[in-house]
Parts: sequence; C-alpha cells; structure tokens
Amino acid sequence: MPFNQGDRVVDLGAARESAEHKLALHRRHDPITLVIPATYADAISPAMLGDAGQGLEGIVSSLSRNTWISSIVIPIDGLTGERAYKDLKSNYQKRLGDRVTLVWNLHPQIHEIRKEMKEKGANIPELDRGKGANVWTSLLYLHTVDPMSHLMLHDADILTYDSHFVENLAMPLMYPKMGFDFIKAYYQRLKWNEEQGKHQLFGRALRLGVRPLILSLSKVFRDEAAIQDYLSYLSEYKYLTSGEFAMSRTLWPRMPVPPLYDLEIGQLTWLHNSPWRCGQVDLGVYDHKHQDISVDDPTRGLHRMFIDITKSVFRRLYQMGYKEIVEEDMIEGISDYFESSAFRLMDSYKTLSHHRDYWYDYVEENIAIRTFSRAVIEAYEEFRAIPYTYKPLTAPLFYDSKYGHQIAEVVRAINR
Repeated sequence: MPFNQGDRVVDLGAARESAEHKLALHRRHDPITLVIPATYADAISPAMLGDAGQGLEGIVSSLSRNTWISSIVIPIDGLTGERAYKDLKSNYQKRLGDRVTLVWNLHPQIHEIRKEMKEKGANIPELDRGKGANVWTSLLYLHTVDPMSHLMLHDADILTYDSHFVENLAMPLMYPKMGFDFIKAYYQRLKWNEEQGKHQLFGRALRLGVRPLILSLSKVFRDEAAIQDYLSYLSEYKYLTSGEFAMSRTLWPRMPVPPLYDLEIGQLTWLHNSPWRCGQVDLGVYDHKHQDISVDDPTRGLHRMFIDITKSVFRRLYQMGYKEIVEEDMIEGISDYFESSAFRLMDSYKTLSHHRDYWYDYVEENIAIRTFSRAVIEAYEEFRAIPYTYKPLTAPLFYDSKYGHQIAEVVRAINR
C-alpha cells in the first residue's frame, strides 16, 4: 500500500482483486472507450495478435473476453496499402466484433481533410505520421461519435498484457465520489535477459534521462519557487513517460494533444496547476518492445524521444517567464548537473540490481547517459532557435465540428 502520498497526485497502488464485474455494471451509464495507437508493424505483431511459440496470448485475445469496454479504437500509422488495411480490418473485426474501429491515419481522404484544416488556419499536426498525429485523428473521430465516453489509452507493444491493466486504469474513473479526471500508470520495467539468465532493468529514458534532468533543473533553479513547484509536481508521478493513462469524459475533449515524442510529458505539463484531479496506479511488471538508443542519430529512437521531452520541459519554463533558459551559461550548468545526477542514479540502480540479483550492464547504461547528456545540449540548441513557434494541438472540443464529422464519415465507411 502506498502510504507515502504526494499532495497533488494520489497514488492508488495496485488493485487488490479483479474489478471486471463492477466495471460491467457501470458500462451502460458510464461507457469507456479504449484507444490503442499502433504502427502497422505493431498491429500485426505478436504483442497484439499473440504467438503461441513465444507464450504470448496477445492484447487482442485478452480484449476479446472483456465484458465492460464499450468500444475499442485502434488508430493505425504507417499503413499505405488498401489491401493490407482490409486484411487487418477483417482480422480485428473477426476477433473483436463490432466494438472495434480501425482509424487509418494515412487514408487519402483523411489526409485531404487535414490539408483543408491546415489551409483554413487550424492548429493540426505538421506531419501525418507519429503517435501524436495518430492519437489526434482518433480523438477528433471519437469526439464526433462518442463524446460522453470516458477514455483509456495504452500502447500496442505490451508483452506482459493481461486484463488487470485496463481494469486498474479504469476503476478510479468509475466512482464519482473519488472525483478523478486523470489516471496515469506506473510499473516495474523488467526484461528477461536470456543470455544471462536474469532479469534486467529497463526504462532507460526515465531512469537515466528524465529523472536526472529534473534533478539538474532543481539545482540550477534552486531559488525559483515556481519552477520548484513544477518540478516537484512532475516528480510525484512515478513513471512520467508511461504511455498508459485514462481520462474522464469531461477532461479528454478539452486536453490539447502534444504532437511529438513529448505526448506524455506534455499532458502532465498541461495539467500542472489545473483543477483536474490526478492519480496514478500500479500495473505491476511491464515489458514491451524496446527502442534503440540511437547513439549517433538524434532523429531516431530514445535519443530523439529524450530531445523532445527535454524541449517540452524547457518550453514550460520559458512560458513561465524564465527567459534565461535560452542563455548559454544556463545550459552549461544544466548539462554539468545532469551528468553528475545521472551517474549517481546509475550507481543506485547498479546497487539495486545486485541486491535483487538482476543483470546489470554497466557499459550499456554508461552509453545511455552519455547519449542523453548530448541530447540535453541538442534539445537546447533546437529550442533556442525557435522558442516561440511550438504549440500543442488544439483540443478536440475546440475544432470546427464539420471536420470531425468528415473524419467520422471516412472512418465509418472504411470500417464497413
């Protein structure tokens, strides 16, 4: 039981028992929609469809037995061929029935709708591709067809999936007296290392990137109460970069969608000092497809992810009035503190791994820190060049409704 609570994010811990029966009772008057943003590769992967040889049941098989989720929306990115889409649709509809809707993010008609919106001055994704754009399309569709549903979202590459994932995310929203609007997931990131015959800690972007960044900013801005308040708020979330969350029917239509890798951090930043009540839940042990660090390429992998996350935090500080974030001596201090904080944390994770009898790869962890340290400088250089230009996407509620109806018509047509 999590006795150590923050003052703004309630830690509800892990569920004690299955909540499926209770959730089924709520389905009629409290519908909830599950959104699973996926690339085409994710949509046909063992994580989604299962693989008996790997001992994976798959997310789709688990959801096929679910009795309380009202609808399942799967926005698909990276799919360009109509034949591939039809095969995918047939497979998913056969296994999940009429509850499932596939949103083909790159469909030519959806592309044309986005093009018209952009020409009319709407704040929409610059690119058709990417998780933010994928989620944006599905939320615009949902706001048209089912605006009174609560919303859950989780990634499509989860290898340790079971029914408790969605149950634990959904339950806090189902009790009005608790008053929650936003629920964030946290978990233990462990992966079995076949070669060593032991578990290994993962979650490198959080452990060796985001946490040292927050610590370094806390030291540089130690005398700034407003920044300390923001960083303290972020620190209350146990897994800042988790892609699993749930939102009430009153919140999600009003929340802007950050379009880049900073989707998760951008959400939390928007919620800072807001009236929405936030909580977090423990989903246990979690494993998913691991991204490459991409040491030498800042446009890919965890390298790119951490640049976007860092820029998101810098942007928040700039918006709070701390214009000195763009000064060179400021970033030098942040960079110095970042490395020292990261290496101290690395020592803690090494000690933890030995204590738990996990495999610890010192060289790999060291490479991650060096890469993330460079990424802080790269993020600063990108941000300093254009500190004013970025803004999150407009929330679904505030777009011209005709575009939502146009997207909904296309989605309905291609799901028949």
